[in-house]
Order: sequence, then structure tokens, then C-alpha cells
Amino acid sequence: MLTWEDSSINSETAIDTFRDGAAIMFPISLSNKINPSPLMGSKGEPVNVWQWRADFEAEKNGTRNLEARQPQTQSVFAGESDKILKSEFPGKPSPDATCVEYIAEGYGTLTKMRNQNIKAKGIYKDGKWSVEFIRDLKGASDAEFAAGMKTYINLAVWNGNDGDVNGMKSISIVWTPLIFDAVK
Repeated sequence: MLTWEDSSINSETAIDTFRDGAAIMFPISLSNKINPSPLMGSKGEPVNVWQWRADFEAEKNGTRNLEARQPQTQSVFAGESDKILKSEFPGKPSPDATCVEYIAEGYGTLTKMRNQNIKAKGIYKDGKWSVEFIRDLKGASDAEFAAGMKTYINLAVWNGNDGDVNGMKSISIVWTPLIFDAVK
């Protein structure tokens, strides 16, 4: 679970509004015993990124109201550019998804993974977001985890109220050690 202070809920993305979000990142493998760059990995040293989005969460729980925010866009057909944008920037992995799982090997290589193994749930309460990320330890085709294993984690948070979008976000620039509890 990741928790951070935020003075407001931002669950819309539009021309002049941005959404809240959070991401955690893990090295895909520690076989070289060297961590990839904490800034989206590096060539030959991929990272696994799990990104939760407040707009996806609001859509899932029925609190998203983009139509009220931009009523003039209802039933508008944008034409060929709309088709191109939707193919270049596809939507959610599934209708009830609140997060997206990616792989990256450096800036500009962020790629949505075919298999989406992550679940996430975000709750805003008392001026704080809390987001719980869930995945089975085994059986996934991304970062390797095992009971008793030591790996590393890196964090990013987007505050929509501050205009955070895309690469504009708060990030940790060093890997933080993460040790999974051993099986008892």
C-alpha cells in the first residue's frame, strides 16, 4: 500500500485538468545483481511499472463525471484524428481496471504489457490517497518475487491539482530495498 497527502481529488483529464495517480516500479530481474536506472530502467535492464490512475478508479466506482466537466463534448465525433489518438493511446486494459502494467527500458520505451496481472484499489480519505496494489507472488510474466526475496522498489506520484502529467511528477530517484516476508 502506498499512501500520500493530497489536498484534493483530481479524477479528470481534460484540456486544463489533470488526474492524480501513483506508480511503483521494480527491476524485472536481479540476475546481474545490478539495479537498472531508477528513472524508467535502461537498455537490457528492464523495469516493471504498475500505474494506478484516479480517473480509472472514479470510472469504476461511478464517481467520474467528465460529462459535467465538458458537456460540449457529448455526442461529438472528432474524426480521423480521434481514431489515431485512440490507436496510439489505447484505453484501459479492461472495463473495471484501475491500473495499467508496463515494461520499460529507459525514457520513451514505456510499453503496456499484454498480460495485466495487477489489481489496484485507491481510496481518498482525510486529505490522503491510499492505493493498494495486488499481484500473486508467482505465475506472473513480469518482476520476479518470492517469499524471503530482496528486491527494490521505486515510486512516482502525480498530483493533478499541481498540473502533474506524464513526466511531470514527484519521483524517488534511488531504489529502495524491499524484502518479502519469508514463509512461516
